[in-house]
Amino acid sequence: GCKKRMGQDWRPNRAISNELVHRLLAFCKERYKSSDSFDKTADWIIAGTYFATGYVCSLRGPEGLLVDLEELPAMINQSNPDEIAIPLLGRVKGETNVRHHKLFSVATTLSGIDIKTWYRRSLLVHRAYGRTRGPAVCDSKGLQLFTRDLNFKFWEALGEIWQQEPELFLSDIKTLPDIELVYNVFRSLRRGSDSRAIE
Repeated sequence: GCKKRMGQDWRPNRAISNELVHRLLAFCKERYKSSDSFDKTADWIIAGTYFATGYVCSLRGPEGLLVDLEELPAMINQSNPDEIAIPLLGRVKGETNVRHHKLFSVATTLSGIDIKTWYRRSLLVHRAYGRTRGPAVCDSKGLQLFTRDLNFKFWEALGEIWQQEPELFLSDIKTLPDIELVYNVFRSLRRGSDSRAIE
């Protein structure tokens, strides 16, 4: 409070709308289908899976990075086709100890976000690289990505969507740098999910 009164420039992450999340995931799909190399295709599939997870499961940016590849196939291919369990390994929701978590979700949300399909695409990527364990949100070398890496993808996608469909954004978004000021994977996906739940 003291810092704010003394003039700190404070910009909370803006919630992303449900309509914009759908367009974001459609953009990721367009990009992975049109990529000229498998590494680029894999990058957009992993990014799309991360965005879908953060939104559907209401996770902060770092929490979405904790998906555990080793347990993922069993969680995806369970007997009930209408649900999915996402395995996380680490500290989630303010806990102090590293442990395994299973986040249960519908396979497809009421608005049509098919998170199970995104995870199946992600598993195909990992199999192509020959990976069976480690972080599921990783680069082509199997190293866990950072939120800044996914932020660049987030901003790139939102920037192109804004140029094509500016009506999906509030009127204060007038330039591409405005997107970077208000949207961030750290909390935009989670706040969007919370807003959708309240609605």
